[in-house]
Amino acid sequence: MGLETLDTVVLADVPVVGIAERISALGADDDEAAAQLHSELERDGLPIPVERGIPQSLQRIVTRLRGRRLIEDLGETPSSFELLALHVPPGGRAALEVRRSSSSDQDVSVSALGFGFGSGRKLTIALSEGVAERASCMRVMQHVVLHVRRFAVGDDAAEELVTTDVIGYGMREPLAWPDCPYCGAREPDPFEFDLDSANALDLRGYDAEVTRQQEYTLERDRKADVGVAVKVPGAGQVNAGFHLEQVTSINCAVSYAFPPGRCFVPYRHRNGASALPFWNVAQGG
Repeated sequence: MGLETLDTVVLADVPVVGIAERISALGADDDEAAAQLHSELERDGLPIPVERGIPQSLQRIVTRLRGRRLIEDLGETPSSFELLALHVPPGGRAALEVRRSSSSDQDVSVSALGFGFGSGRKLTIALSEGVAERASCMRVMQHVVLHVRRFAVGDDAAEELVTTDVIGYGMREPLAWPDCPYCGAREPDPFEFDLDSANALDLRGYDAEVTRQQEYTLERDRKADVGVAVKVPGAGQVNAGFHLEQVTSINCAVSYAFPPGRCFVPYRHRNGASALPFWNVAQGG
């Protein structure tokens, strides 16, 4: 069933202008520039930066970033994040097939915006085919190329700002995940995960393999910060990275094969994000 990994087609890969780049193009005084910046961010659907959960003053950001001075260009650095994961019942097998539907786009849209008011890129890919039957978990990683620089900011240039620009998306890489930390006998934390007891399968009193095909609609809006440590010659390292927003819209079917003698319970994160389930397993007894 399916291919060895998900086949993808790039539908769009476009730049997202960051706050620092926008400010450098504004010619008004700080107050007027802040008002123009607010209008641009609203127009383009970009969030106003927050600090400790509170929106930052755009006027303060404009003042800080104007006249910033480059200290050091740290060059390009690689990073990556998970696009999709298939979790396999321990001791069993699983395969994934993407369902083609005229009413569903079957795509993943990713927006990555650099730390330190940097620029970003938005990527939209269409998925097709699937993942062939396998005996261990796997995930598809999306690679990203970042450009990291250190700036002095502020009126007296006493403050340092590390700015990350997302300059390109690289390859999508399928990775075997035999040491997946989610699938196995370890009990899920009830404050972090929800057990799906209605779809559990208890084979502790059975002596043959059981198969199941289950359809899933993955409508997922995920936000996360992806960090990366960048070495500074002779001065240790600095923290860089990007803000990630991923919107997934996929209809798929997963074929499972469960070995006898165990109880399999699917579970997911309690945050409501739609994703394929993890598997908790209990031995016979």
